[in-house]
Amino acid sequence: MLDCIITDNVAFRIGGGVYSGFLNRCVIAQNTVRFRPAISPGAVQGAVLNNCLITENQYGGISFSRATNCAILRNTSLATSVQAVVVSSILHQCTVALNTEGGVTGGSAVNSIIWNNWNSLARDDRIIRNYLGPLPVMSFCCTYPLPSGTGNIAEDPQLLDDGIHLAATSPCRGAGLASAASGFDLDGDPWSNPPSMGCDEVVEAAFVGPLTVTLTIPHPQVAAAIPQLLTGEINGRAARIEWSFGDGVIAANLSYQTGYAWTTPGTYTVTLTAYNEDHPSGVSAQATVEVQPWLPPQLGAGAWRNGQYTLSFTSQFGLTCVVEQTTDLTPPITWQLQQTVPGTGGLIRFTNTEANAPMEFYRVRTE
Repeated sequence: MLDCIITDNVAFRIGGGVYSGFLNRCVIAQNTVRFRPAISPGAVQGAVLNNCLITENQYGGISFSRATNCAILRNTSLATSVQAVVVSSILHQCTVALNTEGGVTGGSAVNSIIWNNWNSLARDDRIIRNYLGPLPVMSFCCTYPLPSGTGNIAEDPQLLDDGIHLAATSPCRGAGLASAASGFDLDGDPWSNPPSMGCDEVVEAAFVGPLTVTLTIPHPQVAAAIPQLLTGEINGRAARIEWSFGDGVIAANLSYQTGYAWTTPGTYTVTLTAYNEDHPSGVSAQATVEVQPWLPPQLGAGAWRNGQYTLSFTSQFGLTCVVEQTTDLTPPITWQLQQTVPGTGGLIRFTNTEANAPMEFYRVRTE
């Protein structure tokens, strides 16, 4: 297949968009698999892909495939045993980024960027999981934590705009293995010698034209010392970006999606600025974050009915609420864990469906 868009397909078990075949300059987007198997099936299975974009697919990106000069972005993987969007595949000059529930497992990767892939099992709703076992064999790749292998780096790749393009100052620029590069990058530009890592070659002549910047902070209230997700959207070709976090810290070496934690409570103005040749002074967007001290949960009145006891309590985003129960307050008190709940910033309800003891006591703490 050549220059095709494959979208909105549903498969029963494997290959939500494509099963086998050769694909060149194709977009595979928003496909899904109806049956959730034990191993991530992928929107593409058993195929050879060149200069393709695989994005926003459910239950995986690619599996048992070979991808060259491809971008695998913003896919989800919710398989029961393997949480990765790239499974047992061979990657050459690819960018695997911003995928939910994991990045790469098995297979191999060379001259590739595997960055900001995560799952939600963390108190800040994000834990980086770029690769997992069985570990892929990687060389001349940019990922975190630093894997074994020749030429690998663990620095922020400085991804811009759509998660594909690199900043002029990216550490991935010219850091790839020349003999592993073939064809053209995802934009159709020739590879430099040595090439950049990922699916995009840095072409300074392209850093021109209009720029617009927006900034999204999903949780404008956050507890102190808890990382906050910051996402910029840049329309146009930026040469570089700069983050200012409102506390005196300025970073010019981060990607357009990053995280930051403020240690001191207060109100902070975050600024994201993009630059190119036509906008040397930059184009900016701002948003405000309220950083709160850690506060104890406030419990509301509980209610018992038909053997079930329900209580409600306040929470802060980023903190984990721990619900514990005992039937005897005589020291030494033995507290039994009932549930751990990620803080949402709002009211949380907990129900004990087996509240049969003549007297029960509950407490809620944060960690």
